Amino acid sequence: MGLRGRALGAGAVMGGVVAGALALSPQARCGGPSLKEAAEGSGVTVGVALSWHGLTEDDRYAASLLRDYHAVTLENATKWSTIHHEAGGDPDYTRADALVRFAERGGLEIQGHPLVWDEHVPHWVPTDAPPARFQALHRAYLDGVVGRYAGRISSWDVVNEVIEDDGSLSDAPHFRRLGDTGLADAHRAARAAAPTATLAYNDYSIEWDNARQRGTLDLLRRWRAAGVPVQRVGIQGHMVAGLTPTRDQWRQAIRRFAALGLSVHLSELDVRTHHLVGGVEGRRLAAAGAFYDAVAACVDEPACDRVTIWGLTARWSWMNRHEAREEPVLLDAEHARLPAWYAVQDALARRPWRACSQDHAPEWTAEAGRLESESAPDSQAVTYTHADRPGTWAGPALDLSAALTDGLVWRLETAVRADHPVQVTLRLEAGGEARFEKLAVVPPTGGWAPVSVDLDLAALQPKVRAFDRAVVYLEG
Repeated sequence: MGLRGRALGAGAVMGGVVAGALALSPQARCGGPSLKEAAEGSGVTVGVALSWHGLTEDDRYAASLLRDYHAVTLENATKWSTIHHEAGGDPDYTRADALVRFAERGGLEIQGHPLVWDEHVPHWVPTDAPPARFQALHRAYLDGVVGRYAGRISSWDVVNEVIEDDGSLSDAPHFRRLGDTGLADAHRAARAAAPTATLAYNDYSIEWDNARQRGTLDLLRRWRAAGVPVQRVGIQGHMVAGLTPTRDQWRQAIRRFAALGLSVHLSELDVRTHHLVGGVEGRRLAAAGAFYDAVAACVDEPACDRVTIWGLTARWSWMNRHEAREEPVLLDAEHARLPAWYAVQDALARRPWRACSQDHAPEWTAEAGRLESESAPDSQAVTYTHADRPGTWAGPALDLSAALTDGLVWRLETAVRADHPVQVTLRLEAGGEARFEKLAVVPPTGGWAPVSVDLDLAALQPKVRAFDRAVVYLEG
């Protein structure tokens, strides 16, 4: 996103430029190769969660997936409750068989997910089953599914989410009945059933330097010392826009796990944005920035060998199963590329994030509230008139209603020439009421002078709860 301009006229604000915080070129445009093409030479494969319902109910699903991805994780098809959904019945591999065949025909690497978890335990397994009985039932499931796909499924999430927020081992029923020894033995059983598969431990919120990460590091360190065949850690990466790790924080986390001799997989990447105050495009850009930092960090670090997006489109994201509120992945519900898709493309190609999916404003000339395009995209002159700021004092304005959100910091950059002080003002409208925030004041310049302001909605006090329109004015 970018605006570049100059101004002509006497006694008015003389010019303005507004650019994204990443110093983006106004000429940047969307396009380029698929994600797997962008990843060539990066050392990173690109994966996606594979949904049975998506593949069988959405005619566009297969083509979109095969265009962009090297690998799939079987989102639900190999879970215990999916395969052993009837008490006393034969295991049902219908969905897993179909998805494995699809992936093989498409030349995709396949990851199974997960073998040990406290969720997706079949409903018929007695909650009060003695540990030995529970362990026998679980072992039959594990041996059956891993052995069936040995040599076809190349990696498995073996144990999933066993560390609590305080860093301790979970006391949840499934984990408790297996015990610490049973968790380690699940890896040994998986190795026996699939000698060549890569075996992983998978968990969430371990990208942060926190008790959960430290507990996970301790567990994996013990397992490695005891010869447990765990080779990879999956850092899930379910992110919340506005509260996401920086690129450097991601790199530090990857390095801590790599120091144990493990490879690293960013295994379930998605970003929540619906909670953000602001416009749709701003929320999309906030998500794109979070994806960029995670994927760029993986490309930076040799130990990180795969990133997996947790859902192909917004429609098939687990977040939208009950209410379609989020756009947490790289494609919207209609398979259109979101800004996050282009951010991941840039990260894989080792480029700065261009935010190229934005509509870019043309270069313009400003005088007394009138903006006249010099180079509109269609080569036709365009004039913008701000009816709500009449008079010779009125200056150029930029409507940020769609782009401004509390999960994204914008940098506004302008060059000003004026005989009187010039003010950069943010006007927020909500429910018919207007709120004005003074962002900067520029003294009389006597010539062109640069102005740079960081616009951080989340930093404003009192807190902005909602707005209908957001406009930045240059006035003086």
